[in-house]
This record gives sequence, C-alpha cells and structure tokens, in this order.
Amino acid sequence: TGICAGAKGSGAYKEKAICRKGQAQGGIKRQMKRNQMIRLMEYPLTDAGNAARLHEIFGKKWVYMPKFRKWMQWDGHCLQTVKAETLCLAAAEAFENLAAAICHLPATTDPQEQKQRLSALNWLLRSRVPFHTRSAVKELKKLHMEE
Repeated sequence: TGICAGAKGSGAYKEKAICRKGQAQGGIKRQMKRNQMIRLMEYPLTDAGNAARLHEIFGKKWVYMPKFRKWMQWDGHCLQTVKAETLCLAAAEAFENLAAAICHLPATTDPQEQKQRLSALNWLLRSRVPFHTRSAVKELKKLHMEE
C-alpha cells in the first residue's frame, strides 16, 4: 500500500488516493453471464437486495473506508475518494444496465422465470430514482462495514 503519484502532503491519502498495485477490478460495463444475471435477479426486491446486487456488480471497485469515512473507487491504479452522490449515479446506471441485460436474455417458456424477470425489471427500473439509490448505497455501506 502506498500513496499515488501526484498526491501531496503527509495526509495525501485523505485528499487523493491509496495505491494498491495489481488489484484492478472489472467495471460495471463488463459483460454479465446468464447465470450471474439469474443470481442478481434472485436477491430480494428491496433496497438491501439492491445493495447485495451492487456489491456483486462492483466487487472491490467501490469500497467504503470507515477509517476515513469516505467512499473510494478503484481506477485500476489507485483508490480515489468519491462523493456518495457519484456512487448513487453509478448505482442507477448499474440498475439500468442490469435491466437492459435481463431484457436481452434469451426467451424462456418457464412461467416462473418469466414472472421473476418481469418483477426484477419493474423493481430495477423503479430503483433508479434517487430515494432508492441513496437507500441502496446506505445498505451497501453497512455491508462494507461488516466485512
């Protein structure tokens, strides 16, 4: 662990970032496999379920650092401090991307899976609003603090 190049001062990691070499993670725009989408649809259709979805989608790309009381994003080289609002926007985008990916799944004749897909789509599209994204981010913060 070290301080990123370009960070100034002894408290630079508070202002800038913490480096962790060799830990690059995939972003939210990576391709999801069918079984991962099915798993993401199986989480409860609640804000806590959305937090679990975000945790799986983002992996270690977004982390809450209790020591600094900040959200940080892995950019491929360093953890950069970001505002919670930025994470809320990324969450809304992730919900929209997941809904689009569900729409592009091959058709199914299983009535239970059809119902599950429709319910998940409706919930994900409703979840893009600020109230739900903020609630999901609060729940995600709890998940990170439990780790």
